Amino acid sequence: MIEQIKFNIENLKNYRINMKTSDIYLFLTEKNIDKIYELLNIFKKDFEKYQIQISKKGSSINFDILNDKTFVFTKFHLYNLCRLFINDIINELELNFIVDLIVASVSSFENEELLEELESLTDPEINGHITKDYVILLLGGPEGGSAN
Repeated sequence: MIEQIKFNIENLKNYRINMKTSDIYLFLTEKNIDKIYELLNIFKKDFEKYQIQISKKGSSINFDILNDKTFVFTKFHLYNLCRLFINDIINELELNFIVDLIVASVSSFENEELLEELESLTDPEINGHITKDYVILLLGGPEGGSAN
């Protein structure tokens, strides 16, 4: 069953993304870096379009997400996603984009705090730009606490 999820992002203008929840899950759990790069290449056009459209005001994006895999988003998934950013496998914009997809498609989170931590990784106009230092703190970095 395809659920059409309309996700308003102020800076995007009527662009449609097609993805499966199994793609999102694979991205969050895959250990083989070559497979991660392969998945990134599949959605490269979407990332590029996102980047082009990000400067346009009053816009929205439609996600057509095939709900072919149900899973609970856990701290493990957040850790894996953040490691991709810390290790320069994905950039800030790609992280924002992926987090938007997760928030739009995953209906179950380990706890409310985890959802709030995840949401802090998107919408730079509200949350500011994401830095590696912030992400390290979010994961319980050098000071041992969360960034929030």
